[in-house]
Amino acid sequence: PAAPRSNWMSLQDVQSKLAAAGYRDFEKIERERAKYEVKATDPQGQRVELDVDPVTGDILETEVKRKK
Repeated sequence: PAAPRSNWMSLQDVQSKLAAAGYRDFEKIERERAKYEVKATDPQGQRVELDVDPVTGDILETEVKRKK
């Protein structure tokens, strides 16, 4: 079950947490059903799509879209 939206981190907080982990060049951050979906560049320079826990900001899944 998805956490209530009132418990979700803001888009800015999610981006800040990911930026602190080395992600950059955020192209898109959007709310999905029970997660945030983020398109960004990872610390290794690859374009990735991340599924992010909306309450903790933890990365649930990473899909590499384009190698560097």
